[in-house]
Amino acid sequence: MRAFGAPLLLLLLLQATGGVGQRTDFEKITCPVVGSFVKNGLLVPDAAGLITKEQTLAAFLAHGVAPEIAAATTNGNFNGPDCPACPTHIDPFAMNTIADGEQVSSPFNAPQEHFRSTGIRDRSGGPFEGIFALGEGMCLGSAEAWTLADVTCFADVWDREQLFGCPDSGSGKGLATTNDVSEEKRPAGCGPCDSFLSKPEACRSALTDTIEFMFEAFKNPATGTFARDEFKAMWIDLEFPTGFDVTTRTSSVSVPVPTDVTTRTSSVSVPVPTDDTIRTSSVSVPVPTDDTSRTSSVSVPVPTDDTSTTSSVSVSTGPLLEDDFETAELDQWSTFGSVGLAPRGKASAFSMKLEGSASATAGPLAAGAGRDLQLTFDWKTRNVAPSAKGGFSVTLRTTTGDVLFSRLLGGSERWTPAQFVLSLPSPASDLVLGFALDAVLVKQKALIDNVVVELL
Repeated sequence: MRAFGAPLLLLLLLQATGGVGQRTDFEKITCPVVGSFVKNGLLVPDAAGLITKEQTLAAFLAHGVAPEIAAATTNGNFNGPDCPACPTHIDPFAMNTIADGEQVSSPFNAPQEHFRSTGIRDRSGGPFEGIFALGEGMCLGSAEAWTLADVTCFADVWDREQLFGCPDSGSGKGLATTNDVSEEKRPAGCGPCDSFLSKPEACRSALTDTIEFMFEAFKNPATGTFARDEFKAMWIDLEFPTGFDVTTRTSSVSVPVPTDVTTRTSSVSVPVPTDDTIRTSSVSVPVPTDDTSRTSSVSVPVPTDDTSTTSSVSVSTGPLLEDDFETAELDQWSTFGSVGLAPRGKASAFSMKLEGSASATAGPLAAGAGRDLQLTFDWKTRNVAPSAKGGFSVTLRTTTGDVLFSRLLGGSERWTPAQFVLSLPSPASDLVLGFALDAVLVKQKALIDNVVVELL
């Protein structure tokens, strides 16, 4: 997934412990998500007023954020290989590191600003409602709820650096410019007049990413939209939308910060084997330690004995999940980004397609404690190198955020069968299956078909 920038969704769904004097100058917090957590008492920095990468990752997972998104976000905003200029600790009240109107680089070892900014919460006197109203009027009009397309339009209002001399100067788009520019983050080929909507192949940046992810994180799951008044209240007043459960948090989650999306284990009692093997009824087949295509030669038969079940454990009467996408629907999946259906090569066959940076999750899936679980699916990619870091991955986690299994599949231009077996922890916990494509090129795609999750 894309590594989101600070300040907008850098610390989405955060939780921290410690003690710092209660501050009330919330207008200094440029990020509406972080500000909402601080104002409502869900984010408490340590005695120095700081939060860390480990706290951020644990909080993401505790609140149900997909592991690949949690890892990409924290790796991209705290100090590490993906962001050597980022700090190890962040002060939520000091995330505005570039002055209004400046076009410079974000300072080293300080919160990193986006390439471009709305400026809604960048002003020292508090949020600028007039700036918000401009974007609201241009993109939402009189509608009562925001859609994903609306919030992408909202980001585009400020996604340019000059008003005059641009191709769309007379279209109404030339009414606003970015509040500031973090020059070192300029995408290659993205000029002063260009924006993501006018030049998507060159101008995708954290300005668009973070506003879209704020929408995905806090939208109404029943309608897939974000109410007009609640979207504004989060930006201006730092108030959560109706239905956001402020009690859904845990103090016991402890998850190491991963540096990639290769196999890793969480703190559950029965993780994926640490020797990176895949177990079968008669043979143990090691998984390659590089990131090449890992599944075409792995054969994991279903155990032939009855040791996987006992008289005291109910036997599954069918798969927890089974989808061959032949209904031409994605009703079992929650999606982000460009996810749809694509023909598999004949008129009556379909597969699920992820394009660009996108993800699809299915769940919750009710599973049995201590049981063995088998995951099978077919997959292929287009324009993804077999050794590509952050390419196409599959993850299985619990609904409480513990990662049970994760594989970076790399790339394969041919349909490839995948089959994995793992033991489930006790006590039982519902599961979420996720596929994700972290594209670095516009034309990269991943295709998935014949997904089956079943207990053995």
